[in-house]
Amino acid sequence: MASLMKMKDYLFLLSFILVMRCVSCEQYSASNHTVKVGVILDLNSSVGRTAYCFIRAASSDFYAKHADYRTRLYFLFRDSRNDVVAAASAALDLMKNEQVHAIIGPQSSSQAQFVIELGTKANVPIISFSATSPFLSLSDQTDFFIRTTHDDSFQVKAIADIVIAYGWRAVIPIYEDTDFGNGLIPYLINAFQEANILMPNRSSISPHSNGSQILKELQMLKTMQTKIFLVHMTASLGSKLFVQAKKAGMMKEGYAWIVTEGLSTLFDPVVSKSMHSMEGVLGLRTQLPNSMKKFKHSKSKWMKLYKPNGSISIENVFGMWGYDTVWAIAMAVEKAGTAHSIYLKPNTSEIRVDIAGLGRFEMGQKLLNTLQNTRFEGLSGTFGLVEGQLKPSVFEIFNVVGEHERIIGYWSQKKGLHRDLESKEVKSTSMDVLKPPIWPGDTTNVPKNLRIGVPVKEGFTEFVKVEWQSNNNMTTLSGFSIEVFKEVLAVLEFALSYEFVPFHKNHKSAGSYDELIYKIKEKEFDAVVGDTTIVANRSKDVDFTMPYSESGVRMVVLVKDNEKKNFWIFLKPLSWKLWLTTGLGLIFTGFVVWVLEHRINTEFRGSKQDQLGTIFWFSFSTLNLKISLDLMKNEQVHAIIGPQSSSQAKFVIELGTKANVPIISFSATSPFLSLSDQTDFFIRTTHDDSFQVKAIADIVIAYGWRAVIPIYEDTDFGNGLIPYLINAFQEANILMPNRSSISPHSNGSQILKELQMLKTMQTKIFLVHMTASLGSKLFVQAKKAGMMKEGYAWIVTEGLSTLFDPVVSKSMHSMEGVLGLRTQLPNSMKKFKHSKSKWMKLYKPNGSISIENVFGMWGYDTVWAIAMAVEKAGTAHSIYLKPNTSEIRVDIAGLGRFEMGQKLLNTLQNTRFEGLSGTFGLVEGQLKPSVFEIFNVVGEHERIIGYWSQKKGLHRDLESKEVKSTSMDVLKPPIWPGDTTNVPKNLRIGVPVKEGFTEFVKVEWQSNNNMTTLSGFSIEVFKEVLAVLEFALSYEFVPFHKNHKSAGSYDELIYKIKEKEFDAVVGDTTIVANRSKDVDFTMPYSESGVRMVVLVKDNEKKNFWIFLKPLSWKLWLTTGLGLIFTGFVVWVLEHRINTEFRGSKQDQLGTIFWFSFSTLVFAHRERVLNNWSRFVLIIWVFVVLILTQSYTANLTSMLTVQRLQPSFANVEEIRKLGYSVGYQNDSFVKDLLAKQLKFNESNLWSYRTPEEFDKALSSGTVAAIFDEIPYINVFLAQYCSRYMMIGPTYETDGFGFAFPLGSPLVSNISRAILNVTQDKDKMEAIEKKTLGTIANCEGHGDTAKIPSSTTDLSVHSFGGPFIITGAASIFSVFIYIFYVVSSHWPEDSNRSFWSKVNYLKKLFDTKDDNPTFQNLQRSESRVHPVAIPEGNDASPDHDTDDMQNHPRMGSDSGEEDVEAGNEHDDEVHSSVDSDTPMFVPQFPS
Repeated sequence: MASLMKMKDYLFLLSFILVMRCVSCEQYSASNHTVKVGVILDLNSSVGRTAYCFIRAASSDFYAKHADYRTRLYFLFRDSRNDVVAAASAALDLMKNEQVHAIIGPQSSSQAQFVIELGTKANVPIISFSATSPFLSLSDQTDFFIRTTHDDSFQVKAIADIVIAYGWRAVIPIYEDTDFGNGLIPYLINAFQEANILMPNRSSISPHSNGSQILKELQMLKTMQTKIFLVHMTASLGSKLFVQAKKAGMMKEGYAWIVTEGLSTLFDPVVSKSMHSMEGVLGLRTQLPNSMKKFKHSKSKWMKLYKPNGSISIENVFGMWGYDTVWAIAMAVEKAGTAHSIYLKPNTSEIRVDIAGLGRFEMGQKLLNTLQNTRFEGLSGTFGLVEGQLKPSVFEIFNVVGEHERIIGYWSQKKGLHRDLESKEVKSTSMDVLKPPIWPGDTTNVPKNLRIGVPVKEGFTEFVKVEWQSNNNMTTLSGFSIEVFKEVLAVLEFALSYEFVPFHKNHKSAGSYDELIYKIKEKEFDAVVGDTTIVANRSKDVDFTMPYSESGVRMVVLVKDNEKKNFWIFLKPLSWKLWLTTGLGLIFTGFVVWVLEHRINTEFRGSKQDQLGTIFWFSFSTLNLKISLDLMKNEQVHAIIGPQSSSQAKFVIELGTKANVPIISFSATSPFLSLSDQTDFFIRTTHDDSFQVKAIADIVIAYGWRAVIPIYEDTDFGNGLIPYLINAFQEANILMPNRSSISPHSNGSQILKELQMLKTMQTKIFLVHMTASLGSKLFVQAKKAGMMKEGYAWIVTEGLSTLFDPVVSKSMHSMEGVLGLRTQLPNSMKKFKHSKSKWMKLYKPNGSISIENVFGMWGYDTVWAIAMAVEKAGTAHSIYLKPNTSEIRVDIAGLGRFEMGQKLLNTLQNTRFEGLSGTFGLVEGQLKPSVFEIFNVVGEHERIIGYWSQKKGLHRDLESKEVKSTSMDVLKPPIWPGDTTNVPKNLRIGVPVKEGFTEFVKVEWQSNNNMTTLSGFSIEVFKEVLAVLEFALSYEFVPFHKNHKSAGSYDELIYKIKEKEFDAVVGDTTIVANRSKDVDFTMPYSESGVRMVVLVKDNEKKNFWIFLKPLSWKLWLTTGLGLIFTGFVVWVLEHRINTEFRGSKQDQLGTIFWFSFSTLVFAHRERVLNNWSRFVLIIWVFVVLILTQSYTANLTSMLTVQRLQPSFANVEEIRKLGYSVGYQNDSFVKDLLAKQLKFNESNLWSYRTPEEFDKALSSGTVAAIFDEIPYINVFLAQYCSRYMMIGPTYETDGFGFAFPLGSPLVSNISRAILNVTQDKDKMEAIEKKTLGTIANCEGHGDTAKIPSSTTDLSVHSFGGPFIITGAASIFSVFIYIFYVVSSHWPEDSNRSFWSKVNYLKKLFDTKDDNPTFQNLQRSESRVHPVAIPEGNDASPDHDTDDMQNHPRMGSDSGEEDVEAGNEHDDEVHSSVDSDTPMFVPQFPS
């Protein structure tokens, strides 16, 4: 309790002292040495007023604690009134008239820049606690600038982590168009690029903008998809912005706003009136230390004692830094002993203005050094400068809730995001470690960044299903594609904020999948998730991810298992037209044969019905195939031409604006020199540097370079180009892997050190943006560093074109091969050049100028323009108006105002004429370029190789009529560094060196020069992909080898991309998940999956009864019955008239079986005399033909399949039996076998070549080989009959090309791959060229899926033929019986019915010696005539005996049969036709 009371007393005393010191102007005792310190603040701002009190309080507190100090600081306060000139005037007054030892301030970065220059000139430390722009250089040794804060670049990583945490992938920065605002952007772009955060737009707002102007800009931003905004502004502008944002309806649900540290003062009481418009805003600022938190307890009493209209806050971090700045200066002044030091007078013979007469503080350097080494525990934490500024440790993240703030978390470099300072969590970028904020619209729902379109389907909803809830019309999404997407997000390294948006109209699909995908291009959706197929035409509009499903298009048809429809399958092999043609062909052939035979061949004779029957029988039986102050104040000029550089121009423009004097520069080209403010009196009679970035990008694209490193001057001129360059490069998918800024004060060794660092990087393409003086030093050092040799490329911007003037030609020997860009020299200038020698003779400035310099041309035209404008405006007798200043201590403050300045300015802006540099006419205060010329340094001269214009792009000459182009072919070939015409390669592409399977990648070394030749499937595909790419790609293949052998595994090769040894890898590299952590893969270009190859075995034991397998038992039975039935039918039709079918009952039964079964092999020799028998046999023989051919085909298939069985049926069998398996060396397959398939690593053997695969399998060393399908295809092509591919496919994504993470090339290459792989002819040509023709053999490809058994043929497969033959048979028998009954039915009425039936029964078995049934009998004939032994009786009476005893003999030869047919009668019986002669065979005795 006592300690608590003591603490309260301490806090009360501390607060009381602070207030008393704030309101007191008490001076220090004369016994102490007084040291003057200037303070420049904007006392009309919250930061200025707060800092004023903190500075006074800090001095009081410090000397209360350090009463023994002999020095006392005496503060001289000056109000800058938020004016750059006023700040400079105050600084000049403090240095020249007060001779201060140091200056605290100025407050803003824009004011600080010129004050720093004055401080450096006077050796007076300039110490700012609030000028945070990174563009304020701290690296120059001549700089007397100290920043007792950190620069804004320190917060960009924290901003990026916040964006990532909430799953946002796109952010729009809105920033103040000043040094403070612009300074952050390059660093922010870098941080966002590293985190893969898009910046689809940027919005810069002038600090002079009024509410309506701001509202107009916000309305434009509101139309964009991205609703996440980052605001980087000072408090005054920021407060206006949020008021207008609320008016615009952009502070409602769905929007998110983040403010940077510069805006933290918005949350002070002075500006709390604007906080009602900021509900839900997230902010970032330096964490308030514990010392300050204790100080806060006395806030209410302190504010009660000191009532500055509630205009200050003791919680302001800038006040804290101001407080600590005073303590640091007080310590350093005491330690450095600068109390009695003086200013040294300048060595100036003529002093016309104050700046020129500025002296130099003799102890300035010592005081500066002492300040830099001062360390203590301050109000803001540990005070210690690192490289001239403080380093932040922790940022606090706050959320605006109502008109208050709430701390929701912290960020540090070490721990990332965390909820509290004591947190022990590991480094995180998850929103879960922060307290939940309140967002705009008073909601806790995180604003969604990605609008993801999903298809609305009526069918196949298993993939995407959208359901609407009837009570609130909300949607629920499910399905395979949705679940896969959610699982992908679960393993993503960052959160992703998204919302699904069904693509519908009245809950029905709003269009096709192509239309849905096109909505991404139209920016209605940010992505599409669903069952969207990756095809080439869609890839023109969007980028696809890797596929997540099986690929390919197949045909699905109805499976017929309708038994009735199978009856007629026998007719399917031939079309109906072919059936008809065949039938007609058969009949025609039969007719022709009859014509040729019937007169000489008894087989073709007989009655007309017989001959007609013979024709049909025969035919169908064959079916067995900065100086301006002096000019304005003392000379009262009407306009100023210049200054030359952008850094000088910035302050001069402020003076010109103050004096109403137009500042006209023809060489200050930085885009950061604003031309948009109405108060600006700045005209640029040139264009700014941003106009050339598109031309630079097109040059880079033309030569196929995909990565460029800018090397630029660390000044306004140099820095100004970078944001625009980044934009242009992003649009062209050009990488910027690094940036190098070089101080204009750097010496050769410092430049060389920087170049040596750049030399270690992969990228050898450099863009140099500098003035001539620094650029000449750079190229001299580049040559020393060995960076002007073959393999390097250098591009210089327009600012360096003066390097090619005689004054600096001494450096050109170091620039061989450099490409440059500058405004094209017009014809008027070319005519002017003809008088160069006479002009140079009249004016001899030591040969140090060139009339060809484009800046000289713009200067020439500037004079003409001013002369015309002065004449037209009539400003000759105008004067300067004296300023309303009661006390003028320095020149700047006494600057008058030119009364006719505005009129002259307006006249200049409307002046038009044809000048030396072309048509002179200002657009928005500057010239617009038309054409740039591209030159190449060759020796010490330059050569124009082409031109660039916005309309035509690159072209070789001005008269060129080519269409817009970005091809290097339209430019003349340049000479590159190293005196070569070989275009420097940008991409180093690693390729694997293989011993086996060189069909995919083959590297051959030439023995005479050790050059390499590369070939193979992967190489050819890559070349075809480049051929369809929309731009050229400069590359070189670099084999990954050591002594011409592989230098490591594929994983090691791919990791070289991450190590930046290679820019890409091309080869048979499989896309697998662990590799994708280090690289990005393109779309796959090959078949995917891992399969198993095993030896085949020939299992003979199972072949004993295989002959029965082709037909089902039912079909066997049916066929047998069909045979017997047909035999019976033929017997019925033949047995009364044909002795071949007579005899005893056993003989007739035998004949029936013999005849029927012999038809299976067409071996029957029995004659058939009855045409109805022939009709039955024709149909039956056709059925038998179908059956036998089907049986043969099915048996052949079964024998092959049964013999070629895999030696192992599945993986489980091999693993359980403990057999070894093989895989290709250096392949990822080893991990698959060990981790996924659970094989013991001792059972895994690696092999390199197909030959090694064969040896291992055939010897039994391994039971199976596991490899990727493309390799197995190549292997089986060589060893087709001995091995087969079996088992399941273990999914992979196939072969792909690898690039660095985030490479923009991936989408371009993937798009080209789709175009190539979907071109069947092209892929077949590549495969044939590299892989050869892969045999389609057993066990190869899909045929490796061996079935466990082959399907036997069923009755239903032949139902049709059986029905036909059965019907024909029954019909024939019916006709026959009908005839017999009708012909032989007894007419005796006295006989009973059954007796008549018995008569017919006996008659049916009696030989018919005189058949008359439709004259069916004819001369006895047979297809195969049989010789009759001599002595046989030809009498009909001996039929029975003859049939029992005659030997079935005859010639098997066709010739003999014919002869027999010609010479003998093949029938021993008499013909019914008496006209037919009967031949009796005669046999020799």
